Formats: sequence, C-alpha cells, structure tokens
Amino acid sequence: MPADQFLSPLPRMIEFDCEGEFVSSITDRVHALLFGLNEDIAGELLSPLKLFCDKIEAVPPSTGTNGLKTVADSSAQVIFCSADTKVVSGLRSARPDASIVVVSRHPEVNGWLDSIEAGASDYCAAPFESFQLKWILETSRRSA
Repeated sequence: MPADQFLSPLPRMIEFDCEGEFVSSITDRVHALLFGLNEDIAGELLSPLKLFCDKIEAVPPSTGTNGLKTVADSSAQVIFCSADTKVVSGLRSARPDASIVVVSRHPEVNGWLDSIEAGASDYCAAPFESFQLKWILETSRRSA
C-alpha cells in the first residue's frame, strides 16, 4: 500500500479483502460541496464527511444565485443541499453531472420526494452516520 495514503490531511476509509490485500479507498477522487446549508447542519455533516473526502467546499446560504456560479465552476462530484426544489433545480441545471444529496434535520417525506422529482439523487437526515455517508458517496461515484 502506498505510504502517501497515510499522509493525507484528512483521514481515509481504506478497505481490504479477506486476505488483507488493499481493495480500494473511498476517497479516490471524492470531492464534496455543501451548498446553502446553515452552520449547525453543515457542521454536523462535515465531521463524518471528512472521513471520506479529499476536498470539501462550502457555499454559504447568503450567496444566493451567485452561489450557482461557484457550483458550476466546481469539480465536486457530490453536492449536499437543503430540501428546496428551487435550489435542487438550480443545482441540477448548473451541474447536471453531479450527484445532489438533500439533507435535513427533520425528515419530511414530501419534501424529499419533491426534491427527488426536481433532480436530487439521494437524501439523508441528521444525525449523519459515517456508514450512511459512505454508502451515499459510493453510490454517487458509481453513477457519475
């Protein structure tokens, strides 16, 4: 296993097969963007997300439509945002190739379904568990 796998500033999730051979690192090329999330939910999402991402960007809620230009210029494969259909539609237009994941503190089925119809790829609710985010990131990488 290359030594630089352990020199990253962010911890990595490394997987081995039954014989102890290196299989994969989920962080290969994973770049996430947190779009328009308030500080408390972004902070809660950031801790477990750091386990799996090489790069994490954040676009604060105050940027409004100017934030979509930042998204369009970003190389993020996965974008986390709130369950707002206008936001999801704007993100889908700006980045048709990215996976959009709707996050919320309180799961509301109608909001999530509306977001999926608007173009979201997936959804998750707080508290954010590392296994949940790992699954979402792996699924996003396969579909990208």
